[in-house]
Amino acid sequence: MLRIYQRTTLRRGAGFILIEQLVAITIIAVTLAAIGALVSATTRGAGRIERQVALLQASNSLLSTVMPPRDGSVAPSLSGVSWGHRWRMILGAAQADPALVLRQNGRWVPMRVELLVQAPSGPLLRLQTMRLQRIRSQ
Repeated sequence: MLRIYQRTTLRRGAGFILIEQLVAITIIAVTLAAIGALVSATTRGAGRIERQVALLQASNSLLSTVMPPRDGSVAPSLSGVSWGHRWRMILGAAQADPALVLRQNGRWVPMRVELLVQAPSGPLLRLQTMRLQRIRSQ
């Protein structure tokens, strides 16, 4: 009888039981799911950054190519489509500090420039800047 007990003990310690195998498989599955979620989030973040950089590059190009000249009349609003991006530029007089007094014979006036650029995928970028505009001689 002593020999039967020893054989049973050796059999139990010789390998994994079904519950241990299921626990190991579950741990592996949870780990793989976490890694997959991390890779997916990183891919989405990289795509978002690429779209933002493309939007900024288009905005920078528009500011350098579409901006009206400093001399002459300025249309209050310009719009169009460039590089697949819809854009609108709004030009207006800057609201100066009421205490600021401009010289009567000044030839330059500050202008507010607002540029709205919408990417083909939908995100919108709004840039605001100031620019000096020459006053037309009368």
